[in-house]
Amino acid sequence: MRRLRGDDRQLTTEEEWPSTPAPTAAVWEDAIRDLRELNHELRRAVLAFDPARLDEPLVLEPPYTAYTQFIGTTQHDLYHAGQIVLLKRAQAQGR
Repeated sequence: MRRLRGDDRQLTTEEEWPSTPAPTAAVWEDAIRDLRELNHELRRAVLAFDPARLDEPLVLEPPYTAYTQFIGTTQHDLYHAGQIVLLKRAQAQGR
C-alpha cells in the first residue's frame, strides 16, 4: 500500500518483524480483522489502478513494475497460505 501511494520508504525492523502479544482468542480475532481490512484496502486500490500504468514502476526503488508488485503480493500471500496448510497438517498428525 505504501508503494501504491508513491512512498518508497523501506519497512522498519518493527514493521517487518513486529513484536507479537501473547496468543489469545482476542489477539487472533484482531489479527484476522486487520488482515481482512488490509486485503480489502489493497483490492480496492488495485481495482482503481490505471491499467495503462501496469508496466511502470510504482516507486523508483525498488524499480519493479506495478504488475510485478501486484503479482508478487499474490505470490507472497499464497506462499504463506501454503505454510498454514502444512502447519495444520502437522498439527493434525501430532494429535
